[in-house]
Amino acid sequence: MLQEVRFQGRWEAWLEFFLNGIEQTAKQILVTTQKMNELFEEATNKINALGRAKFSCLLVFEHLKKLPQISVSLMSKELGISEPTARASLNHLLELNIVKEISGQKRDKIYVYKDYLAILEEGTTPLS
Repeated sequence: MLQEVRFQGRWEAWLEFFLNGIEQTAKQILVTTQKMNELFEEATNKINALGRAKFSCLLVFEHLKKLPQISVSLMSKELGISEPTARASLNHLLELNIVKEISGQKRDKIYVYKDYLAILEEGTTPLS
């Protein structure tokens, strides 16, 4: 289409194509944002039902929105909380099916917020 603009002056076709792309992207962003908001609200409701543990769990959960794959030691460092608190919070989130443990190890476990990552990865299949 750019060649047509260059050689035939077809600006209108190029602009229409470009604006259609912007419209499609905006619609996709809206759908993705709605899915993320619903996921976050559902998780927050589960966490709020925990009682006293909810405070550290909400702190950890908010951080998972920025970094959806994390270890206990990294969570502890990033949030300035003790490793036992980070571990307990991640275990609560594990029990609530908010995070999943993916390393399969007894120590240095890696936790991931898979449902969030799944939303972020929608429509991102690599080109062949």
